[in-house]
This record gives sequence, C-alpha cells and structure tokens, in this order.
Amino acid sequence: AEMTLRRRDRFPSRDAARANFAVKPPFDACTPAALDAYLDHCWVPTGNPADATELTLACSRENEATFYRLGRAHGLYERLGGVSCPVVVAAGIVEPGAPSSFATRVAERLPQARLLRYDDLGHFGPQQDPARIAADLDAALRPWTGR
Repeated sequence: AEMTLRRRDRFPSRDAARANFAVKPPFDACTPAALDAYLDHCWVPTGNPADATELTLACSRENEATFYRLGRAHGLYERLGGVSCPVVVAAGIVEPGAPSSFATRVAERLPQARLLRYDDLGHFGPQQDPARIAADLDAALRPWTGR
C-alpha cells in the first residue's frame, strides 16, 4: 500500500507515460500490446483544458492503497472452501509479500482448483506472455467447460 501511494500518477502525455513504463520493471517485461492496453484502460485525460494530452491514473493511488490495506479484512481466505465453481490459480515467480507467495495455499483451500505455476514469469505474467497464459487457462478449464 505504501509503495502505491508513492507511485507516479500523472504524465504530460501518453508518449511520456509509455517511455517511462517501457524501461521500468515490471512493465518493461510486458508485450508492447499489453503495455498499450494498460495505457489505454488504466490512464485517463486529466481534464486540464490547458493540456489535453495530460494523463492521470483512472484509479487513484489512495483507492488502490485502500484495496491493498483491506485485502484480508473481508475474510475471504477463510471461506475459500465454500467456493464450488472451478478455479484456476496462476502464479509467477514467488516473491515475498506478493500473491505468488500464497498462491499454493489458496489453491489448496479451493475444492476445485488447479494451480498453474510460471517460474519464468513475474507478477505481470499475463502481460508478459498473453498467448501462453490464455492457452494454459483454456486447457486447464476445458475439463470443466466440456469444450
């Protein structure tokens, strides 16, 4: 949450935002199309009439930080055993404090879970190798969907 509050939330243009993220982890590992999708859907014009190209985060840093702070407050982890639908839990490189560090425990608590590990991908694995992740999810869910 604290890192989120320090995140840069404004850029003078889409080109400036793209140049920033293209060389900064973890975005530097994203495919160009994934980075473009992030810029298209997670950034919005500031509404500054003096500079129509200026962008700001669509979700404020404060709202995102609150999401992280309240991550365990809802008690979902304790109720995972009651989830009856098929679930695929996918995790990249195990990093302390990241979702990858507890993905195995989550999958073990879900009655119909499949765990997919990607030890060669980071936290943004779907943005790093979207075709592979999509194919793996399709294959993992196929037995449940009947396709």
